[in-house]
Amino acid sequence: MNAQRPVFNPDEIVLLRTILDEVAVLLPARKRTSETKALMAHRILVCAAKGERDPVRLRTAAILECKTGGLSADHDQFHETLEGSWWGG
Repeated sequence: MNAQRPVFNPDEIVLLRTILDEVAVLLPARKRTSETKALMAHRILVCAAKGERDPVRLRTAAILECKTGGLSADHDQFHETLEGSWWGG
């Protein structure tokens, strides 16, 4: 089976990069490592690959990635979490 890779257009790439940069500056200096940024970028890309484009949701996914310390929360769990959140779902 050949897994299809997501393709992002230039505007989407700018959006995803901007979100990563915005979230990274919120981190305490000691957590602003290459490893942390890579984990956040991975989470943003996983969500975006599944169709998410809402900047608030993508930022939240990246922040949750930092708080959980790994790639434990999947995209569906992320959406379930957001369903009861203040921004609705």
